[in-house]
Order: sequence, then C-alpha cells, then structure tokens
Amino acid sequence: LPNISSDQEGASGITGNGSGLGLDLGFNYKKMKKSAQRYLPHAVGQCKLKDYQYKFGLSLLDLGGVRMKNGFYREFSIEDSVVWEGYGGADPEGLAEIDALINEELLRLSNDSENSSYRMALPTALSAQFDYNFGKGFYANSTLVHGFSRKRKLGVKRNSTFSITPRYEMRQVEVALPLTIQNYQKLRVGAAIRIYSVIFGTDNLGGLIGGGRTYGADFYFSFKYTMFRPWYCKDKLKRSSKRKKGGVACPNW
Repeated sequence: LPNISSDQEGASGITGNGSGLGLDLGFNYKKMKKSAQRYLPHAVGQCKLKDYQYKFGLSLLDLGGVRMKNGFYREFSIEDSVVWEGYGGADPEGLAEIDALINEELLRLSNDSENSSYRMALPTALSAQFDYNFGKGFYANSTLVHGFSRKRKLGVKRNSTFSITPRYEMRQVEVALPLTIQNYQKLRVGAAIRIYSVIFGTDNLGGLIGGGRTYGADFYFSFKYTMFRPWYCKDKLKRSSKRKKGGVACPNW
C-alpha cells in the first residue's frame, strides 16, 4: 500500500498517551580469588581491585505494564473463509480508509470489540548469567535471556537469546568474541574491542561482512569517563606512580 500518510489521533506529544510501572528483580553472587573477609569497598586503603574467581546472577526483567489512555485497538476473530473481491483495485490513501476497507470486507463475518484504552504488558524476561575467570586475563561469560510468550495479551515480546562469550581482558585493552543464538534458532558470531574506555563492536559479523543470507546487522559504540573518584585513591595513585610504574590503584565499584 504505497503513499500512506497517518495522523496519530489522540497522541499527547511529550506527555505521552499513558503511564505504567516497571520493575527489575535479581541478585548477583561473586566468589573472590582471595579472602575478602576484611575488605571494605571505597574505604581508605582499599583502592586496589580484588579479582574474582567466578560470579553468577539471576534476575527478572521488565515486570509490569503500561496503561494507554488515548490509544485504540480492535480485537476480532473470523470463523469462516472470506473472499476479498477486487483486492487488487484497492488503493487507500490513509489509515482511515484502510480501517474502512477491513471493516467492510473482513469484519462483517466476525465478532469484534473496540476499546479506546487498554493495558500493555512490558517485555518480561528471565535472565541468568555466569562468568568465570581462567586466569592471566582470560575469561568466559554465558548469558541466557528468555522472553515470556503472551497468549491473548497486548504487549511486546522480548527475543530469547543464549550466548557464550570468551574474552581476553586487561586494564588497557579487552577483546571479546560473543557467540549468540537468537530465539534458539539462528547462530550469530560477533566481535568487540575495548581500548581504555572506548568500546566498539558488533553482535553479527556476518551481517557486516556479507555472504549467504543476511537477516540483520548491527554496530555499537560507547565511551565512558569517570568523573568522580575518592580523593584518597587519587592520592595513593600519585604516590605509587612515583615509586614504580607498575600497579594501578583503583576502587572496586
């Protein structure tokens, strides 16, 4: 249907069309390589990072929903076959004419209901993560995100993903190769690199390189700058750099 224009009736601009509530719940457990019995984060004298042996977490994402006040939806079901005569000659010029065509050709045999307000569920998902430290800068991470299906409910369904990501990590440089299965069907191979606080990469190298069937491509980039650090850690870093070049003191955030 070419040249379709739409006028979003009932849209409220910046204020939005509704309101809702969302919540994430979860926990994270970290096993340290050395004893952390007397370790107090962000305390004077505790500026050096203590590495972990492994860590895992479990969480529920996007619990809740949104109530749309000025929206519109129609629910219908057709229990018999319908022949749309003259389909090729239909040339609607807007959403209003499309709605009129559907009413005339399809909904005449259906039981339908209309609502000017409705509730929409958030894309709730279960997330599980596991990360292991093999030593000498080599790590591996495994993450599962399972999106819950919705039967006869309005809302967006989150894609289910399972990934295994080996990586080599240093303070200055980090390289990762994520292997991701989308919706338990399609395997994607990605790559990412971090140089100090600059990160760039992709979750689908095949989509960027080309070759074979391409279902999508992506590229991401990020930059992080730490504005606030404890004054005592800054002072310790300056004193340690005068004594020797190695050993960087930093808080374990």
